[in-house]
Amino acid sequence: MLHAIPVLDIRHQQVVRAVGGRRNEYLPLVSPLVESCDPLLVAAKVLEFTKSNTLYVADLDAILTGETSSWPVRLAESFPDVRILIDVGVRTERDVPDHQHDNIWPVLGTETLEGPRVLERLRERCGRFVVSLDLLRGELLGNWRAFGIPHSHAVNEFALEILRYQPPAMIVLDLGSVGESQGISPVVAQAIRTVKQHASQVEVISGGGVRDWHDVQQFHELGADGVLVSTAIHAGSLTFPPPRVS
Repeated sequence: MLHAIPVLDIRHQQVVRAVGGRRNEYLPLVSPLVESCDPLLVAAKVLEFTKSNTLYVADLDAILTGETSSWPVRLAESFPDVRILIDVGVRTERDVPDHQHDNIWPVLGTETLEGPRVLERLRERCGRFVVSLDLLRGELLGNWRAFGIPHSHAVNEFALEILRYQPPAMIVLDLGSVGESQGISPVVAQAIRTVKQHASQVEVISGGGVRDWHDVQQFHELGADGVLVSTAIHAGSLTFPPPRVS
């Protein structure tokens, strides 16, 4: 079964359309599915449309400024039966969202993460977290040097280093591909293969560049367990339910 995970990018308390990681160009969402940009209304509509039990959310204000986000709790309480994967720009352990809600899975993005100590502490404290290997046009984002990675092109090496901390789930995402409808990045494809070859039990989620169900199927053939989708949903090129694939 092809698993498409709907995405919400939130900025200034509204859902925006992400394009190529150029966050200064993100504009309020325009979609035939919903006339509002209110995150709770958009979340309800895309979850209903996709029938997904997982929602990925990026709080861009928290990611960019480090401000405290209210969205993890608001979404968790509004959709108690949905797993909420949420990136609020975790830098240190203090930034990790409230774990009293079992359906919140904090995303630890390497774009903002200070270093490996945060992964160590979170693994000890809570089993529900996702590490996001964040790229921009094929190069690593964030403080990869803190993990002993030699250069920004050492994507597979960084993926293997992250696996040492035994994350239950891992996202591989090139922000430069998001919203661009250009298909799968070769660097992302290789990183997915690397993770699955060395840790087949880890849930791998990827995305970026998805145009249609053919691209979703390609991600699955590479080893991805779930595929992040947004632009293709609102552009109408992904219809639901997905086609049957042998």
